[in-house]
Amino acid sequence: MRRKTALALNSWANKLMEGMKKTGVFVGVNSDSQLNGLEADLQIDRNKASLLGVNADQIRSNLYAAFGTQQVSTIYAPEDSYEVIMEVKQPFRQNESDLSKIYVRSAANTLLPVTTFTHISRMQGITAVNHQGQLPAITVSFDLAPGKSLSDATAAIALVESDMQMPTSVFSSYAGQAALYQQSQSSQIWLIVMALAVIYVILGVLYESWIHPLTILLGLPSAAVGALLALRLAHLDLTFIYLPLMALSSRGDQGKIPDRFNQLHPEREPTVAGSGGA
Repeated sequence: MRRKTALALNSWANKLMEGMKKTGVFVGVNSDSQLNGLEADLQIDRNKASLLGVNADQIRSNLYAAFGTQQVSTIYAPEDSYEVIMEVKQPFRQNESDLSKIYVRSAANTLLPVTTFTHISRMQGITAVNHQGQLPAITVSFDLAPGKSLSDATAAIALVESDMQMPTSVFSSYAGQAALYQQSQSSQIWLIVMALAVIYVILGVLYESWIHPLTILLGLPSAAVGALLALRLAHLDLTFIYLPLMALSSRGDQGKIPDRFNQLHPEREPTVAGSGGA
């Protein structure tokens, strides 16, 4: 999942994870989001600051001078030049209570502590932000529950995303085995078509006819049903459809090809099915 704002992205990732846990398809749902940090959120009471003659730019400038990297001068030496960075000493920047020692000059030329017109609250912070390309990203990992497949997982994730009504600025993509499964789904139809074409050409060469292979290929649906029923009874997942189809069709036609070959070439020695010759 990727979005430009890391905090908003984390919120949507948590909602996605909660939805995935409720489906019963996934176990061990987790993410690489690192939210074990601590932040101090400083909120400015602009109305109160305005009444005291202080604007937001003054507050921002003083805070940056105290805790930022403001360069105030440059020391030039014969061998090099050194930037002078102004900041408060380390003992006075340990926690949010040290902000009470930062003063801002008001319009009445009086010094006011920053805490006079601000509110400070602690909140959970991000210690690291992962990226995919140039956008913040959170990787959600999961394991499949017993008896569930990747097809069930992708369907469940799509349903959860639809129920969440995620904005268009948040989008997801698969990685790892889930990505390979998505790619195989898009190319599986073409693999089946190519396999049928290869079978048709081989049978056409063996039968020396382009009509007889069609009668054999018409038996593929029944062979597919038998293969699927066998996998269902054995509680196995279907990974490559064309392999059992080819295996079943080749076994069913093993005795027909030599018979047809003997009919077309009676002058040759008869061929026995299952062996190289007689």
